[in-house]
Amino acid sequence: MIDKGVIERVFATDEDLYLRRWHGEPKTLKGLVDYTIKSISEFDTELYTYGDEYGFFAVAGDILLSFGIKKEHRDKKEMFWDSLRKVIGNEFYGGVWIENRNAIRFFEQAGGIVFNKNKEAVMYKFNFN
Repeated sequence: MIDKGVIERVFATDEDLYLRRWHGEPKTLKGLVDYTIKSISEFDTELYTYGDEYGFFAVAGDILLSFGIKKEHRDKKEMFWDSLRKVIGNEFYGGVWIENRNAIRFFEQAGGIVFNKNKEAVMYKFNFN
């Protein structure tokens, strides 16, 4: 089950995310949340939180579909990756919008290897073994 409230609470901590960096319209918190729900609902998606709701991640099989980390908890990167690996395993895929430089840097710092790229998205393969 996808808890819209979790996604909204996490995204609400970073106004810059939905006012400037998000690629869709409308550039509002509601617009970003609705877009996220729609895009992950197209799959057999499970939504998870970690920490004391420090963030969320949405997965379908071995694919990380979406994630968010509250702005004040972005220094806890290892907690995110550890929580994700407990759910999805050590080998998985994750995609991000081509202009999301923060997410691209986050994925590459964690060892993600680009295996597919087009004009809209970059897909990474992760292997934490």
